[in-house]
Amino acid sequence: MKIQKTTVILMVSAVLLGGFVYLYEVQGSPKREQVKAQQQQLFRFKESDVEAMTLTTQKQKLKFERSTEKGSTWMLQVMEPTSSTCATQTPKQTDNKSAVCEAPSAGQVLTSSPAPAVNNNEKVPASDASVAYLLNLVTSAKFDRKITMADPLKQRQEYGLDGPLATVEMRLKNQQSHHLVLGKPDFNKSFLYAQIDPSADVSKALDVVLVPADFENAVDRPVSEWKKEESKPKSEEKPKDTKPTPKDKPTP
Repeated sequence: MKIQKTTVILMVSAVLLGGFVYLYEVQGSPKREQVKAQQQQLFRFKESDVEAMTLTTQKQKLKFERSTEKGSTWMLQVMEPTSSTCATQTPKQTDNKSAVCEAPSAGQVLTSSPAPAVNNNEKVPASDASVAYLLNLVTSAKFDRKITMADPLKQRQEYGLDGPLATVEMRLKNQQSHHLVLGKPDFNKSFLYAQIDPSADVSKALDVVLVPADFENAVDRPVSEWKKEESKPKSEEKPKDTKPTPKDKPTP
């Protein structure tokens, strides 16, 4: 039986279409997922590319630099600790010329202990684990979704970006710099609002992304947790309590 020309054309078209679907869905799907994952990455550099990092929070400003000393990967320098007496308040002069803090805003708790004295020129070994945890998040975390601000001046306050939780500035070995600004948590506290390499012009419409809430734990640490824990020499270790054996007891 002679096959009609139209049938042959339809069969060839079906084979070509099936091949296209196979290549697109099976072969192309992993590549599309990889491209999508790369597009959702916060930054494209690696953890090993970071030469120095400055972390500014509402409590302190810390600078980290890669160390050339043995036993420590990073060195820490405390730049600007925030006074616990007047954390974000402007001192107010009283009649007796002593400075006191004005009343705190709602939800703010102030203590009466003074800020600790810090030598800004002193560099100490940093906790490699704490620094690595933050850098690993920066280089591997992906944002959930992107929001374009229609009214930047108003929405910066809404997202907590006018007085951010923290700002992370990273200087790479190739001398490029990148910034990550962390704002408030979202409504269910699963993500933080953030900006990647924001412009200095705060009125410019910029994108806001949602990043993992793990960033809050990574940046909100006391200075003691950023410092490397010093190991005590054996001479300072407390001796174990030993009870005398019957042979050691003195005779009456």
